[in-house]
Amino acid sequence: MRRSVSAAALAVATFARIGTTQQPQITLQEAVRRALAVQPAVVQARGAVTNAGWQKRAAYGAFLPTLSVNSSAFRQNNSSIVNGLAAGQGAYQYSTGLSASLDLFTGFRRFANVRSASASEDAA
Repeated sequence: MRRSVSAAALAVATFARIGTTQQPQITLQEAVRRALAVQPAVVQARGAVTNAGWQKRAAYGAFLPTLSVNSSAFRQNNSSIVNGLAAGQGAYQYSTGLSASLDLFTGFRRFANVRSASASEDAA
């Protein structure tokens, strides 16, 4: 019985404390800003602006050369057993490579892509 009474007193004290806390005051401008931030059309427009920006970066990236790096390693053990012991040495091969390519003339396609991406970004 004492436990239920003390639990009820604790609950009343907790609810009384919650009821006396002040709610934050929000101005009209802040309320409008918060409401617009979660509007589906505003969120969609913000995503369109982000996508257009990345599209423009990709269009400028087409002017950069393409680099490719590769490497490989291989070890082959050529051992033979002589008198119960392994004899021989292993062959170790290692190779690396680097290649670069750049489109010198694409029929002004890259410039058209940059203009298109800039127009899409302006429209967004």
